[in-house]
Amino acid sequence: MRDQNQLGDFELRQYSLESDTKIKLYAHLEQSAEDIKFGRVQPMDQAFDEIIREVENL
Repeated sequence: MRDQNQLGDFELRQYSLESDTKIKLYAHLEQSAEDIKFGRVQPMDQAFDEIIREVENL
């Protein structure tokens, strides 16, 4: 019984981590859409480098 509870706790933490990651990603995409809308843009290579760094740090 104890192993099932531990597994459940692990799955719950994993689900929570995935949910937090999705929320951060959606927030970033929303901010990006606003930046484009108001002309706050940067070179594509620079933007991709920044995105890759952020994904690697998740």
